[in-house]
Amino acid sequence: MLKKTVFMSLMLSFAGTAIARNPDDTLRRHGDAFREIDGRFSLHFIDAVTGKPISNATILFDGERARTDRQGMAHFEIPMDLEDGDDKRFAQFKAKGYATTKLPLDFMMGSLWFNRYSISPKLTSDKLRIVVDWNAEPADLDAHLVKENSYHISYREKRKFQDRAWLDRDDMNGHGPETVTINRMDQSASYRFFVHDYTHRKNLPPNATGISKGKAHVRVYDDSGLIHTFRAPKNKPGVIWEVFRIVEGEIKPVNKVK
Repeated sequence: MLKKTVFMSLMLSFAGTAIARNPDDTLRRHGDAFREIDGRFSLHFIDAVTGKPISNATILFDGERARTDRQGMAHFEIPMDLEDGDDKRFAQFKAKGYATTKLPLDFMMGSLWFNRYSISPKLTSDKLRIVVDWNAEPADLDAHLVKENSYHISYREKRKFQDRAWLDRDDMNGHGPETVTINRMDQSASYRFFVHDYTHRKNLPPNATGISKGKAHVRVYDDSGLIHTFRAPKNKPGVIWEVFRIVEGEIKPVNKVK
């Protein structure tokens, strides 16, 4: 199999720019950990197309309001009334040019389970954007969009003009986002979206656990904003995460790892 870097020059010319892992990531992770010890937590907001931090966005959570800094981060007090086990709360994101988004926050035993959110710029009608986020590891999760009997968008082939669909961003250094946009949905067609753990592609279950341990998320946006959030199943080994299908314009969850 050809190494993916062969395709990088093509991707840079028309789709977007893949960036190396930010050297400050380790410091930010340590900062998040210390902040939780101090009774606070951080949320990180990233542009789903460029991978750059979104600054000066307004974030509402649990009666608090905060603005993101130049690193796209906002900080809040950990709620005092969290359930002992799992507890889901919501935050609202607002920024000029972006979809106003209600985001689920999953707390587990008083700690935020995942705190990175890639937000889509606003879309017009008939467009759909699919965004994959995850942790630092695995280094490389790949988004795949298949239009049945037509085309297959991935790092290998980044653009198709039947629906003006393309891979906006291919991330090979952890975290994501890895982003696919369909600019003209074919309402009569069937699509399939899955995520491939390229880093551990040669591993077999039960050793292939990167998708689950990496806390992979898929978020789907249309012109109304965020319409679906999928979280990789816990403790399920496999290198392929079948996330959903689209049949005649309707998203049908699959959410299986194999």
